[in-house]
Amino acid sequence: MFFADNLTAAVEANRKILTPLWYEQLEEGRLDGSIKTDYTKELSELLPLINFWLMSSVFPATADMIQHKFCFIMEVLEKRGLPLLDDETAAFMQTILADITKLEILF
Repeated sequence: MFFADNLTAAVEANRKILTPLWYEQLEEGRLDGSIKTDYTKELSELLPLINFWLMSSVFPATADMIQHKFCFIMEVLEKRGLPLLDDETAAFMQTILADITKLEILF
């Protein structure tokens, strides 16, 4: 119950704080043409939730499964007009996944 209560509180805090911040940034990008999407509201609600979906404590997953989820998220965001994956981001993700894999071996 403690975990569920904390998760609920975290989702609520993200909804109240991060969603409006994402919306503001996405709408600014849409208006200046740097982001080409008709889904600023939906993306602003989705982006804070992605964090929870990638947490193996919430949705159990191996490093390979998390990498697959990450690629899926990047593809969905790109198709909705928000391409976030570049070479630097991909390299950073590989480093993170390598660290996760090392932790899985230890436990």
